[in-house]
Amino acid sequence: MALVKYVSKMEVHLKADGGTLSYEGDIFRVRISHSSGDQAVETFGGNRGKGGISGFTDGSGRSEITFDKAIPRAGRTFDMLGTMFAHKDVTLYGQVGLERRKYEGRIMSVDEDFGLNNPSAENTKIVCGEPETVS
Repeated sequence: MALVKYVSKMEVHLKADGGTLSYEGDIFRVRISHSSGDQAVETFGGNRGKGGISGFTDGSGRSEITFDKAIPRAGRTFDMLGTMFAHKDVTLYGQVGLERRKYEGRIMSVDEDFGLNNPSAENTKIVCGEPETVS
C-alpha cells in the first residue's frame, strides 16, 4: 500500500501593482477561507407557506488569506506594510499541492510580533475575489 501524501505548506509568490514578483518562501501556517457571498431570501411565503427561506441570490465570491511568516534578519523580500498603506492591489500565486492558484486583492492588515523567547513573526491578511487556477 502506498503512503498518502498531504499538503503541509504553501509556496507563495507575491507582487504589488507595477512591481515584480517576489518569492515569499514556503509558508507553513496559512489559512484560506472561501465564501460564495450568496444570500438567503426570506419571505412570508417561503418554507411551504410558513415563512422563511424561499430562495437565494448569487453573491460575489470572496477569499481571505491569512498567513504567518518569520521576519528574516537580512530584511523582507516584500514590504507588506508599505504596500498596505499605499493602498496597492496585490497578486498572490500560491502552490497548494499540485494546484497553482492566483488571487488578486488587497492587504487588509499586518500584525508584527517580536519577543526574546520566540522568533519574530509577521501575520498578514489579504482579501481577494474568487481564486483562478493557473498553470
